[in-house]
Amino acid sequence: MVDKDGNKVNIMEDLIRLEGQLQSYLTEVTDIENQLLKVEPSKDKLIEEFNSLMPDIILEERKKRNKLS
Repeated sequence: MVDKDGNKVNIMEDLIRLEGQLQSYLTEVTDIENQLLKVEPSKDKLIEEFNSLMPDIILEERKKRNKLS
């Protein structure tokens, strides 16, 4: 088969290459998901610690905004 420019193209090689790239991508996504699962339990604790360090005026503004929503 030839492409629009007249160059010979092997579709099967392209499909095999794309399959390999897709498998690599899926492996990366799985790795990221696993990293997120490890971090998830500590997320709530970190948010609580962060909120406890915030000035009172900011916490009051948050409460006001939450009432409006």
